[in-house]
Amino acid sequence: MINRISASFLALLAIVGTQNAHAENVFVAIPEDRIDNVQPVIRSAVDAFHALAPGDTYTLLNASVGASVAAFKVPNNERYRLRSYRDKALESHRKALQAFMGAVVGKDAVDDTDLKSDFIATVSAIGELRSLQSGDAHVLFVGSVLHKDEADPSVSMLNAEGQIVVPSPALLEGSLLLSPFGIETDTKPLKGVIFHVCPVLPKLSPYEFSALKNYVGHYLKARGGVLATFNSDVSICSNRFSNRVDTPVALQPIAEGTAPVMVLASRSTDIAQQEVDERSAIADQLAQDSLTNKAQAEALTQENEKLRSDLSTLKSERDDLKNKLSSSENARVQAEASAREFQKVLDQSNRLDSVSKFVLFQDVTHPVKDNRVVSTGTDYNLAEFPEYLSSWCYIYATGREGSRIQITIGNKNKGKPLVWTAPDSKVLVDANLTKDYIISYRQSCRFPAQ
Repeated sequence: MINRISASFLALLAIVGTQNAHAENVFVAIPEDRIDNVQPVIRSAVDAFHALAPGDTYTLLNASVGASVAAFKVPNNERYRLRSYRDKALESHRKALQAFMGAVVGKDAVDDTDLKSDFIATVSAIGELRSLQSGDAHVLFVGSVLHKDEADPSVSMLNAEGQIVVPSPALLEGSLLLSPFGIETDTKPLKGVIFHVCPVLPKLSPYEFSALKNYVGHYLKARGGVLATFNSDVSICSNRFSNRVDTPVALQPIAEGTAPVMVLASRSTDIAQQEVDERSAIADQLAQDSLTNKAQAEALTQENEKLRSDLSTLKSERDDLKNKLSSSENARVQAEASAREFQKVLDQSNRLDSVSKFVLFQDVTHPVKDNRVVSTGTDYNLAEFPEYLSSWCYIYATGREGSRIQITIGNKNKGKPLVWTAPDSKVLVDANLTKDYIISYRQSCRFPAQ
């Protein structure tokens, strides 16, 4: 498997990509250890290399130590738009990129907690290199954003109990002499730099993830940089880098008057608590709606049972009248009257049968993945309630042309096992979704238990 990946990587370096219309500065920071699903990162790095145009700069950094592996500028001459000139000028740099990335791909993937990565050193190296550049820049950073300091555990972002802690605003805005999170000067070495951060982290709570995003965003902002992406899905993160997304992510404002200490990530942001409260309120409303729908269904069931009972009684009376028709004309008249009453009840029963099937829907906002609403519909029959006939789970997405796309997540029919669907890859691309998104939405489906 590793040999196939290495061969694919070497083939990618031999392809010439589309040239950019404007000169730009590109930074790619990858740890020397291999992470899971490294292919999208390598592809984005290679695509950026092949998209270089005259005047562009490209820097590959070892995110494990914050050191430059290769840094070069394409000669600012139009003839270097030709592959023959460009390949000759960049040959030594291409080999350096190939050697480093090939070594990363050839390794076994390491666990999230064992990944060696130095976010602060890498950002500092980018700031130093920016002093030699002009124009804006885009950075793809892959690795852990947790600072670790064995010499001074008090500023490590993983405390003795294994909990994630983040620097308080006082440390972020304080002097570099106070902590490694501080600011050395009033200059902005990262001005015009757009960061796309793909954090490689252990499983986190919404509190912790939000706190780390806020820490990274304000750490870069204090130095003039912009955090445009903070997504642990490397496919999505790399794609945003390749598309040069530059819209800043939303950050919680820094509180004033805080002490210069490290604080628990689970207590450092009100945004996470607000999101949890909002989702809790939505869940309570859904539960209340479910109870209301159930009460309505039970009332309809009781009405149906009463009509069926009346119908059974009338049928019995009709049979008795039939036996008496031969004895008197009066009996015949009474039978006809009863038959008319029976027909009325029968018509009511038929009308009820026409609406005896109904569908209940439950909408759940996904707790992490882009707050998308996941809907589950369940088809019931009044006569058999609360048993169901069928159930299906789906989402709506907006396509590239603005069309509304319904994507089915799974189906469950009475007496048959649950079946998860696999949407067509073209549909996912059009909806700007991935298979990982679809799998994560499954936890928000609400299929009936029977």
